[in-house]
Amino acid sequence: MPSSTPPPVIVLMDGDPLRRSSLAETIAGWYEQDFQVLQLGSGESAGLGALAGGGTRVALVAEVGEDSAGLARTAEAAKIPDAAGLVSLVPDGETAAVTDGGGPAKAGFVEEDGLRTTHLRLVDNLLYDWWLEAPPDLRKLFGSVEISGNIKAKGAFRIREFLTGSGVVFRWPKDSQGKDILVKVTPPGSRTATELTNPTLVQLAKALGLLNTSLKDWYDLVIVGGGPAGLSAAVYAGAEGLSTLVIEDDVPGGQAGTSSKIWNYLGFPGGIPGHTLATSALKQIKEFKVHWHPLAVAKALHLGTDTDQTWVLPHEVELSDGKRIKAGAVVIATGMTWRRLDKSTRADELEGAGVYYHALMTDLDYIEGKEIAMVGGGNSVGQAAVHFAQKAKKVTLIVRSDLKGMSQYLVDAIERLKKAQKIDVLLKTEVKECVAAKTKKELAAVKIGPTGKEHPAKSTLDTEWLYVLIGGVPNTKWLSERVLLAPNGTVLTGHHVPGQEERLKRVEKEVRERAKKEGRPPKKTEEEVAKAVEAARVPSTGTSVPGVFAVGDVQYAAPPRVGGAVGRGAACVADLFGYIKAYPYLFPTYAGKTGKGGKGGKNGKGKD
Repeated sequence: MPSSTPPPVIVLMDGDPLRRSSLAETIAGWYEQDFQVLQLGSGESAGLGALAGGGTRVALVAEVGEDSAGLARTAEAAKIPDAAGLVSLVPDGETAAVTDGGGPAKAGFVEEDGLRTTHLRLVDNLLYDWWLEAPPDLRKLFGSVEISGNIKAKGAFRIREFLTGSGVVFRWPKDSQGKDILVKVTPPGSRTATELTNPTLVQLAKALGLLNTSLKDWYDLVIVGGGPAGLSAAVYAGAEGLSTLVIEDDVPGGQAGTSSKIWNYLGFPGGIPGHTLATSALKQIKEFKVHWHPLAVAKALHLGTDTDQTWVLPHEVELSDGKRIKAGAVVIATGMTWRRLDKSTRADELEGAGVYYHALMTDLDYIEGKEIAMVGGGNSVGQAAVHFAQKAKKVTLIVRSDLKGMSQYLVDAIERLKKAQKIDVLLKTEVKECVAAKTKKELAAVKIGPTGKEHPAKSTLDTEWLYVLIGGVPNTKWLSERVLLAPNGTVLTGHHVPGQEERLKRVEKEVRERAKKEGRPPKKTEEEVAKAVEAARVPSTGTSVPGVFAVGDVQYAAPPRVGGAVGRGAACVADLFGYIKAYPYLFPTYAGKTGKGGKGGKNGKGKD
């Protein structure tokens, strides 16, 4: 939003100042790039009138309370234009796009949980209606997306997932029909829509201007992966002034971005949705001028230390389009790729048409009142099951073994929902077959049975929705063994890198022999030994290759928790500065500032 143009306003009215502040924080976190959120007491028509009289463009008025008619009267008295959206936020109430009397929309919410993503999608629709009638000077500042077509058509889920993760306002009517997906995109500054039928994500991103077309040839730091660990590293690198690029093959947040609510994250006693955490981090890295490059796939890593040059050269990350980007250092933050159900289950034939490997919170409206099934036994599926149980008629949780890998707070929540008959848990059970409907290629039922190939299916669940969150495999194939990996495919870092103990002993021996030869006193010798050993030690996030680091779930023996991933991302930047000090000429931001000749250290190529 250009600073010369005052942003349109979302007005939040509530008589409870604490609750109002919490709700305003949620709304601002979603829309702060395009709208200003102002707070008023409940029913303050005078305050609204002052805004309208002062020329403020009011896009939406939201008031906490069930009296939607009163909200309409308040807006009318304040002379708010009819084009502005009106929504009543009803504690513990139902959500409706339009009330029975045809008045303002209603969004029910649970006070201790605040507004959920599904409520904000209702607000999205209201803002979209406002945008359609907004004057040209405001319309040109916003992009918008309207989607029609069967939500279970092939590709529909990926489009919803991409738009949601990218923070794009879109409208997809619940009763939309059609076999194909028709995406209507209105680029900023245009009143005419570009219609895309079954677009690829790259085509959609180009139409929305989401792709980074100004990549540099050489960065201080290239981070491959935009999950919590990668975003954390980007925040700290950007804050330190490093020219940084994040390459992400999807949307921000990784697997954590699809978590309904992360309850054990520091500083959020009421929990924080994974999507909110991811999009907030994305906004933060952009504030630090970090380049974000979505829908880009890292194809290969070319090591600068694998050359015959006397100097250490920058590493290079090769993208799937063939472009190679130089980097003083590289951070591997590629996380995990969701495991798929075995092909024998025929799940691959119905992926995107009833079988999903992410649990999008925007699906809550579509599964309302329906029986759904989820597969998995970890935190991701536990968070999704608890969240979806608020809307679904019942959630059946299918677990191959047990719930020992799930945090206790989620186990307790699931037990409470079991007693309320909102969740069923089937332990030592697995999916045997996904059954398609006879009339169309969509999921109609799931056959289940005891875990083990020798056990046939024993029962059938009639469900059109199956969410599979069964952990993942490390996304490290693109590395082609350029760095040392553990047997399970994760990257070895820190003290897990083999041969380190012998290397440190060798360094210590060399320093002591040199000190003895040059006649240094014992105290000075010990200081030099400590300094040399510390410099030779592989840092906690360092890999077997100097200048290449790994963080998050892709690290060997790393606990699969969001908080830990964020911490390791921050630690990585601290580890990085030792490498920058040794080879400043590899980093455009630092090259030429130290006055050093730029040689790769006494060992020529900087190898240990």
